[in-house]
Amino acid sequence: MNDWENPKALHKNREPARAYTIPFDDEISALQGDITQSGRYMPLNGDWAFSYFERVSDAPESLFLKDCDLSCRDTLL
Repeated sequence: MNDWENPKALHKNREPARAYTIPFDDEISALQGDITQSGRYMPLNGDWAFSYFERVSDAPESLFLKDCDLSCRDTLL
């Protein structure tokens, strides 16, 4: 049985859950408390390219490449 077919396999090779923190470049920035000013903050808002497949095995191998061409994918807003 593949992991994605097993409803009891929720996690594999992951760190325990924890509260996240965003590091700042210096103490002054940290004391202002605006995480958007940290160089290590990346918002995930925006358009996302996606494709739906009935099974993971149906996805083309090229989809998993770092420089995958996403122009033919649908867009999720």
